Amino acid sequence: MMVDKSKWKIYRFEEFAQNISQRVDPKSTDLSIFVGLEHIDPDCLHIKQYGYPSDVEGTKLKFYKGDVIFGKRRAYLRKTALAEYDGICSAHAMVLRAKTDVIDEKFFPFLFQSKIFQACAIDISVGGLSPTINWKDIAKQEFLLPPKKEQARLAELLWAADEVVEREKEVKERLDNAYKSFVFSIMNGEYNSIKKKLITMYSPYQTKKIQKKVPDNWNIYCLADIMLKTQSGFAEGQRDDEGIIQLRMNNVTKDCRFDKTAITRVPINKIAKTYYIETGDVLFNNTNSPELVGKSVIFEKINEPMVFSNHFTKLCPNSNFLTNRFLYLWLVYNYSIGLFERRCIRWVGQAAVQAENLLSLHILVPSLSDQKDIEIITKNIEYNIEDITKQIDRSQQLKSVLINKIF
Repeated sequence: MMVDKSKWKIYRFEEFAQNISQRVDPKSTDLSIFVGLEHIDPDCLHIKQYGYPSDVEGTKLKFYKGDVIFGKRRAYLRKTALAEYDGICSAHAMVLRAKTDVIDEKFFPFLFQSKIFQACAIDISVGGLSPTINWKDIAKQEFLLPPKKEQARLAELLWAADEVVEREKEVKERLDNAYKSFVFSIMNGEYNSIKKKLITMYSPYQTKKIQKKVPDNWNIYCLADIMLKTQSGFAEGQRDDEGIIQLRMNNVTKDCRFDKTAITRVPINKIAKTYYIETGDVLFNNTNSPELVGKSVIFEKINEPMVFSNHFTKLCPNSNFLTNRFLYLWLVYNYSIGLFERRCIRWVGQAAVQAENLLSLHILVPSLSDQKDIEIITKNIEYNIEDITKQIDRSQQLKSVLINKIF
């Protein structure tokens, strides 16, 4: 993309942006929406979640449809959103309005997503633990802007790129919901079957027994009765850049996938083979913060040798009853509904679900043939989710390249 900047001009931020500082008491406002920084996703101009004035205390800022809500606190989090309705927002944000004699209001929001603005915002932030931007500091920063006519043309291009990303996110959300809905129905015995039987099973939180009709060839087991073995990992304080990857808490995402972006390597000598992760292994995150304890992962492909820390328990089911894949789905389901958070033992900063606690739970187990069918369905959805996730990343990168090329 070629951009001729010969007719562009340098403006101070205050020449094209107005700081709106209208204060509101959330207890007396007739507005119905509150936007905190926690409601704004990084690098996303769209507000997809919000709270209510009744949820908060203290003076807030009023914003109007078309204003930009810019997170001035911890600017490195890259939280900026375009208001699509009137409301109030956190005082840790700035409410900014385009001065339309200088800048096109549709072009204005993309400045905040540019690397040049983000670097500037971080540079002028003041404070230690929660660095914040002051209006007087940002007001005098200078930015190169195109003529108004060209801004309108560029804004059209950038919003088209943004729309592509948002449509792809919608596809992913539908796939995520389909996946969760299918797994939820399976774990509650709702599966197409000609013959059904009435059984006594536990409620989702396993606090009481309920009567439920399930497929005739499905059965209830105590997890301990259909496990061959469980094994805890090992603690290792040493590091070795040439060593072996050790699976740690941060290597499993909230959606129970392996994340290798921040791997830790430990010395390979003296590590027993029993600590090696093999294809098909299911690992349960036994220790974490309360809301994250129970994250689980299945390794269906091993690209290089790995071992696991003592924050994980390897679960090996009896294949005559239970496949590794179905065990993984059962763990993910129970993690998603908060069962492990309810059952964990807590202490300062951490919580744990010990092996005996986990193994005391009951599980509704389909026939092996049904488990295989369920595996095929869930894998197909997961592959589609993986594909659309990669496509979203590509589209976001393209949008980012366009923004940074312009600014």
